[in-house]
Amino acid sequence: MSASSSSSTSLSAGVPGAPKEYPAGSIVRIHCYQFLTYRDVTITPGPRLNMVVGPNGTGKSSIVCAIAIGLGCKLRDLGRSETLGEFVMQGYEKGYVEIELKGKTGKDNVKIKRALKRGGQTSKWYLNDQIKPEKDVMAVIANTGAQIGNLCTFLPQEKVGEVSGFDGPALLVETEKA
Repeated sequence: MSASSSSSTSLSAGVPGAPKEYPAGSIVRIHCYQFLTYRDVTITPGPRLNMVVGPNGTGKSSIVCAIAIGLGCKLRDLGRSETLGEFVMQGYEKGYVEIELKGKTGKDNVKIKRALKRGGQTSKWYLNDQIKPEKDVMAVIANTGAQIGNLCTFLPQEKVGEVSGFDGPALLVETEKA
């Protein structure tokens, strides 16, 4: 995975010789604008396993929160802030997260944007640059095969304890879903 952060930064990942095909529902791009620690960054994960690692204070949790919020995760599941507006970068009134998901075979990629406003608990959802109701966006996300709720495909730091509590059969079921 790669990222960048200046006025506009870009991070990308790649392993020489690794498969270049993204499975349907995979995140192919994350763009954070005035979101937590990032003024303007674009992250392009690789097509397989991606891990966010780095020293404390470098924005790892910001990336994880961007994915979760951009794909409709509930704030209580993140255990970080109580309102969406708290995810807007300090000193700014608005921010957004945009996530591009790989479409199913023969279909275009799907671009999802969630715009946030400081002091607000609501957000505006966009699907391929058009304002849409949240339920419509969630239906499209589900249709792509993205599995934000599966702890074997997306594991925020705050949820590590849940996975360690899975028994063998439960872990197998979640892994097979991934």
